[in-house]
Amino acid sequence: MVDGGFARVAFVSEFEARNYKIIELARKEIVILHLDGQFYAVDNLCPHRQAPLSTGAIENDVIICPWHEARFDLKTGKGLEGPHRADIGCYRVKVVDGGVWIDTNSHEKS
Repeated sequence: MVDGGFARVAFVSEFEARNYKIIELARKEIVILHLDGQFYAVDNLCPHRQAPLSTGAIENDVIICPWHEARFDLKTGKGLEGPHRADIGCYRVKVVDGGVWIDTNSHEKS
């Protein structure tokens, strides 16, 4: 379902057993993370070697590539350290009536 550029991609209840969910939107794999009450949505594949970021560690607001430890800011998608060829796409997230929505227009790389 799409509403004003936002698409409902999950429900908050889906994050009770696991803190992330991987979705496909417009032929892109996106990981939605639920951390300390906050939702984030970023491209799931590291631009360096396409490692799945969803299996990487998270420290503060940074996701770390599990293969070569490239680090990306979860709020902006900006590559911070390590081998990365580009920033990752970052999507605005909102929660409405138990649904998790991401802005399909906010994938700009910082």
